[in-house]
Amino acid sequence: MAQADDGDHHLLAQCRCDLAAAPEDLAMQELIKALAKRSPDFRRWWEQPNHEEYRYSIGTILDTEAYPREYEHATLLVDEHRHLRMVVYLSSAASSG
Repeated sequence: MAQADDGDHHLLAQCRCDLAAAPEDLAMQELIKALAKRSPDFRRWWEQPNHEEYRYSIGTILDTEAYPREYEHATLLVDEHRHLRMVVYLSSAASSG
């Protein structure tokens, strides 16, 4: 069983985003089917994504006095085509003090 590296994860994530942006794209659907049929590893990675590693932003930001502050964040899709994202940061309980 092959082990995916960071480049594989980024490529797979981009593929997921492209398909989410155009779910009716028959060429993209056929590509996914062909890759899944040809590669058991691709099929496993596609069917069982690692959501724990799926992040778009950072969780620690330095404040004006250069102290690190921890933040929770959520990424929201803000347009119908799923191209624009808004990241909302909320101060974590651990860093408010």
